[in-house]
Amino acid sequence: MAVLNTGVTGAQILSTVTARLFTLRAALEGIDEVQQWLAGVALADLTAAPLSMDPAVAQAVLDAMADANAFWTWYNNGGAGGRDPSTYNIGASQRRLIGPQ
Repeated sequence: MAVLNTGVTGAQILSTVTARLFTLRAALEGIDEVQQWLAGVALADLTAAPLSMDPAVAQAVLDAMADANAFWTWYNNGGAGGRDPSTYNIGASQRRLIGPQ
């Protein structure tokens, strides 16, 4: 990462790290808010009118958000919602939905 090349100050490093951590926390809180809403929505709700989502896409959305919400669980509670991080790749469902980075 270019910002951490030689010649930077400790204050710049601290500023960069804290900015990224604030961004991470805000993103995880946003994920949790959406997941709380989706928890009350069934696949049939997403595929029926007026939403009329493609069933495969709707299922991908539900899977990706449930897995993304596990990050929030880890961040706030130290657990992964029943998923063992040593054997389960939480990022896989997000990559199926949005593609690789």
